[in-house]
Amino acid sequence: MHRILNAKSFWTLVCFAAFSIFTTSLVTKMWWLNIFTMILGLAFKYYGDEVCFPERAKLRKEREAKMQTYLNKRQEKNSNYLHNKRNRK
Repeated sequence: MHRILNAKSFWTLVCFAAFSIFTTSLVTKMWWLNIFTMILGLAFKYYGDEVCFPERAKLRKEREAKMQTYLNKRQEKNSNYLHNKRNRK
C-alpha cells in the first residue's frame, strides 16, 4: 500500500478523478458530487503533492525552517524586552 501511495501515476489518477467528478457535477448540476471532489483534492494536497512535486516540497520545507528561526529570534527579543521592562520598575 505504501508503494502505491508513493507513485506519481496514482496521484495523477486521483487528480483526474477529481476533475472528472467536478466536470460531471457542473454538467449534471448535481452539486453534492463536489463533496467527493473536495475529499480527493484535500487528499492530494496533504499526501500527493510531495510525491508529484518534490522540488516544491523541498522549497516549502526550507521556507518553514527559515520562518521557524525567525519566530524563535522574535520570541527571544520579546522575552528580553519583557524582562528588561520588569527590571526597570
